Amino acid sequence: MSLIAAVGEWEARQQADETRPETLVKHAKQAFHRGASCSGPMKHAEPQNSAISNPCFTVSSPRARNSETSLPASVVDGLGKLRSGWRPSSVDPKLWRVIVADALRLSDDEWGEQALALGWSVSDLWGLNDRRQGLAIWLDGRRTVLLDERSVIVADGDRRCQFNRCRHGMPGAKMLWEI
Repeated sequence: MSLIAAVGEWEARQQADETRPETLVKHAKQAFHRGASCSGPMKHAEPQNSAISNPCFTVSSPRARNSETSLPASVVDGLGKLRSGWRPSSVDPKLWRVIVADALRLSDDEWGEQALALGWSVSDLWGLNDRRQGLAIWLDGRRTVLLDERSVIVADGDRRCQFNRCRHGMPGAKMLWEI
């Protein structure tokens, strides 16, 4: 079962029985067990109060902004520069605010740490080069729903969109804080 199909099946069940949280977790777990490939933990975009011990469906609450992080020091420093309000003069201020919000949300909601643990590179998440943009730029305000070692599923209203990680890296990529 593809990742998109698993998300669709889970959401259909969620809408059918929204009043029973234990049912939601049970059905989501079943959807992922029926054939979704998983080489590492995934997490849900809207954390619950409890976690399932299945490595393919880990639920956790986002950390507070000032908590310890396992992001590389260069990323923490770069995100600090973005938080300070710095903006390259060549980028439209409205567009930059959306990009920065998405870049910070990747770290604040732990999606960045999760992606790095699954083999994504820093440039896959916060970089860009002349041929490709990283996830933070691509998100454009959309909410992350699922993440695995190859792709991210995001919510765009009622639709779902997929961002695929670049298998060969991003040669010559600059990070958002280096533009």
